[in-house]
Amino acid sequence: MVKIIYQALRGVFYTLKYKLSHNFRTKLGLNIEQRPFKLLVSLTTYPPRLSSVYLTIESLLNQTLKPDKIVLWLSALEISPDDLPNNLLKLKNRGLEIRFVDENIGAYKKLIYAIQTLPDYHIVTCDDDLMYPKWFLADLHQSYLRHPDCISAYRCRTMLKLSERQFLSYNKWQFSRSQIPSYQIFSTNGGGTWYPPGSLNAKITDRLFMQLAPTGDDIWFKAMGLLNHTKTVMAKASSIDFPAINIQDSQAETLWQQNIYKNDAQLKAVFEHFDLYNLLEETLNN
Repeated sequence: MVKIIYQALRGVFYTLKYKLSHNFRTKLGLNIEQRPFKLLVSLTTYPPRLSSVYLTIESLLNQTLKPDKIVLWLSALEISPDDLPNNLLKLKNRGLEIRFVDENIGAYKKLIYAIQTLPDYHIVTCDDDLMYPKWFLADLHQSYLRHPDCISAYRCRTMLKLSERQFLSYNKWQFSRSQIPSYQIFSTNGGGTWYPPGSLNAKITDRLFMQLAPTGDDIWFKAMGLLNHTKTVMAKASSIDFPAINIQDSQAETLWQQNIYKNDAQLKAVFEHFDLYNLLEETLNN
């Protein structure tokens, strides 16, 4: 109970903080210097969060390690340019790009189009209802430097199996507490995940994901990492929950609760299609 109250109060504090800073901050939030890598921060949103996603982006424009691009992907099937609030449009002056796409693939928008259009970039995916601290990108980058062949993430679970071809239920997987790279580490993408170029298989853009895992983007992304024999590593010694934007979003809460029970079926569908049970066993033994 104490933890829940603390997280709620922290969310209120950071929501107010970024609402205030939004009114005064005008500085460009992107990198303008030469460096050996290109970094894209990529995210998406949908109508219930359109009026508040600027708080997330405000925090991403205030990083100590600045990205080269921040792109917000929107579906033209559910949002039109006329729907964009002024608080979001204002951030274009500080480096935000808003790109519309002609289909609606849900949460997949935050990574699929980024890989299709900017394949040479390092891509960090973010959620639209969180506010990220100044060190968010810098510490992910440090994790990447330690493990350049891995996917780095702040929030991970350890994949647990019941048998050779069956996983323990997703909601019973434990949060990871190790910074050792592993094929068993499963990134839950909302906390922030760094994908180096080439870390995911080229099949990632195959719209088959809408059949096998329509709401399981993190499952599909994990599978694409396994197909390329890419391990995942925790950026910190334990998973981190970043402050949530203090808004009421009953639709998102309902979808989240429903998805907990769909994860097991989607995981099974993806792993059986690509025969990843065997691949996971092979990689664990090497």
